[in-house]
Amino acid sequence: PDTGAPAQVASAVVVGGGPTGLAAAIMLARRGWKDIRVLERLQEPPAPGAADAWGDPGRSYQLGLSSRGQKALLKLGVLNGVLRHTVAVSGRRDWGPKSGPDGVIRINAPSEYGTRVLPRDLLVSCLLREVRERHAGAVTVEFGAEVERVRWGEGGAPTSLEVVADGGDKRTEQCTLVVGADGCNSSVHAALESSGTPNFSVTRPKERNTRVYKTLPLHLPAGWQHDLNYSARSENGVVVEALPLQGDRNVVVGLVLHRPGDEGIGALRTAADAKAYFEENFPMLMPCIRDSDLETFVSRPASRLPLFSYCGGALHRGGQCVLLGDAIHTVKPYFGLGVNSA
Repeated sequence: PDTGAPAQVASAVVVGGGPTGLAAAIMLARRGWKDIRVLERLQEPPAPGAADAWGDPGRSYQLGLSSRGQKALLKLGVLNGVLRHTVAVSGRRDWGPKSGPDGVIRINAPSEYGTRVLPRDLLVSCLLREVRERHAGAVTVEFGAEVERVRWGEGGAPTSLEVVADGGDKRTEQCTLVVGADGCNSSVHAALESSGTPNFSVTRPKERNTRVYKTLPLHLPAGWQHDLNYSARSENGVVVEALPLQGDRNVVVGLVLHRPGDEGIGALRTAADAKAYFEENFPMLMPCIRDSDLETFVSRPASRLPLFSYCGGALHRGGQCVLLGDAIHTVKPYFGLGVNSA
C-alpha cells in the first residue's frame, strides 16, 4: 500500500576492494543494482599491463586459482580477462629434510581447469579494470578509504558507516546493504559481533602453528621447469614455497615461511650470513639464489600471516548486511585457499 513515504533507493557499500569485494560489486551490478560503492583501505594497484610492476617477485604473494576459483570468475564473465595474466602450474617438485638433491617431481593429472597462479594484487587490478570498463555507471571504487565503524539502522533506516580517507578526513556513508568483504580484520565482522546479531558466532581456535614469511626470488637454472610449485623443507621447520611468475620464465616467487623468533632466520644480518644459512639448510636451492637478492631478504621485515577464525550461524543481518570471503573464515593464504573457497 502507498504510505505516502518516498520509496527507499537500494544502495550498497562493499567494505573491502580485494578480490572478494570487487567480485561482489560486479555481481550486484550484473543483477541491476545502480548505486554500489566499494571502499578499500589499501592503495590502488598498478594496471594489469604494467609489466615493470608485475615483474617484481617481491611485490605480492602469488595466488592459485583452482577449478572452483576459475568457475566463479567464469560466472562473473571475467575469467578470460584474468587468465591472460596467469601462469599454469603443472605439478610440484618437493624436497624434504631427507630428500636427495633432485627431490621428487609430481605432475598433476590433466583437467579442464588446471591450476593457474598470479599475484594477488594483479587479480585485484584485473577485476578493477572489469568494473571500470563494464560497470562504471553502477560501481564506484575508492582506495585509501577505511571503514572504522558501522552503525546499524533500525526500523528500516539506512545503515551508517564512519569512513576515514587518506589525509585523515572523516565522513559518514549511508546505504541499505553492507557487504563485508574486508578480510581478516573486518570492521563489519566486528560490528556484527559487538551488536549481538542473532545466531551469529565467532570461533577463534588457539593458534598452534604461527608463521611469518619473507619473499625471495628464485632464478631457475637451465633444465628446471618453470611451471612447477617448488617446495623445500628443512629439519628445523623452515619452508620455502615458490610459484611461477608471469613474464620472466626463469624466475619463481619464493616465500620463506618460518616461526616468529626463529633463531636461524633471526640471526641473519648480512647477505653472507644468509648465504651460509641457505647453503646449510637448503643446498638444493643454492643454484637459484643470487647474492643481491639475499641482501634484500635480510633487510626486508617479515610479514605476518592472519590467524585462523571462522563465523558460524547467520552470516548476515537480515537484508542489511552479508559477510563474504575471509571476513567469514580467515585462512592462511597458502597459495589461494581463500580465492577458491570463499
